[in-house]
Amino acid sequence: MHPNPAFRQEPRDKNLAFARARGFGILSVNGPEGPLAAHVPFLLNNDASFAELHLARSNAIVRAGLPTLALIVVVGPDAYISPDWYGPHDQVPDQVPTWNYVAVHLRGMLEPLPEDALRPHVDALSAEHEGRLAGKRPWTSAKMSEGAMPRMMRMILPFRFHVSSVEGTWKLNQNKTPEIRARAVRALSQGNANAQEIAALIQQERGYRKSLPDSDRHGNFRPVQIDGLLMKVVHRSDQLLVIEDRPWITGIAMIGMTLVFVFGSMMLLSSGEVFGGLMMLLVGGGVPLLIAALMVRRVRLTFDRGQGLVTRTSRSVRSLTRQNYALDRLEIAQLGISTDSEGTTYRTELRLKAPLETVPFTSYYTNGRRPEEMVEAVNDWLTTPKARPAADMPVVIR
Repeated sequence: MHPNPAFRQEPRDKNLAFARARGFGILSVNGPEGPLAAHVPFLLNNDASFAELHLARSNAIVRAGLPTLALIVVVGPDAYISPDWYGPHDQVPDQVPTWNYVAVHLRGMLEPLPEDALRPHVDALSAEHEGRLAGKRPWTSAKMSEGAMPRMMRMILPFRFHVSSVEGTWKLNQNKTPEIRARAVRALSQGNANAQEIAALIQQERGYRKSLPDSDRHGNFRPVQIDGLLMKVVHRSDQLLVIEDRPWITGIAMIGMTLVFVFGSMMLLSSGEVFGGLMMLLVGGGVPLLIAALMVRRVRLTFDRGQGLVTRTSRSVRSLTRQNYALDRLEIAQLGISTDSEGTTYRTELRLKAPLETVPFTSYYTNGRRPEEMVEAVNDWLTTPKARPAADMPVVIR
């Protein structure tokens, strides 16, 4: 584990939820001729007091004098961090490259189990991971030909790993300023899948951008945009979360502009300027209404545990669209980032798995705080222990 305590602040429950969600790690023991290691899937029990796993009969750990002390290393995403991402050298001098990553160490005692414990173990292991696959009927060993499963199981043996301690390292630039972390997130968001997962984890931390000013990437003040001010949580319970974006300000502005043009056209018509009045009425009055009809949309995201669905509803004056996604596909809510010559703006996005997909809450980006608040609201609801058992708590791992 990393010695810096800034990277080791996550609670035991979060580390165990990460290890449970991954379900795969490196098992290591001390053998008579040096360290031994095996890559193993494992299954933690409900209270995480032990994990069950299996090894090939020919694996050297089987002959390592069990029971014995052991370590399971569970590794998550990782990404290289360039010091150039932190900012200009004259503002952020003497930085060096580093690596961000997530890892959890489980320490305990490894012991063999009776061979009759093998079939329940492999059935439970496959059921756990089949259950995470969306859109298919779970595979079971009952599909095997008669005699095939016992024949294959003769090549493996069951084991139990009694968990005595849990340690985690979540190295996510916690030792840097909020401004520097935000710059790193922008760069990571443009990288590969691992880099994007690290960016999402940094953003997931509560209060990630709380102390950031409303400024652009050069530190210049930038007024908060009106768009996004009406994003809010409209309902929250253990089973249901609803967030909405209601762009009524834009709609009202368009209607107000229409009324101004209508008033102007009436003045022209009353003074005898028939052609000018009609043109102002048709063009000046009609265009804002057309823009409002085409572009002003009320968007709602509904997260429903009872139905196991995430629903995105988008409504305008002329249309209604609804998209449904399986709730168990949702890994995390994250900040989408757009950077241009005028600065950096954000929007709320949902990161889905199986297949990998990003669903935006709104089509537009804004430099206000509301997208971040919506991200925090969704992730907080997803990880509320009383609403979802620890075994099912989502983490950003594929």
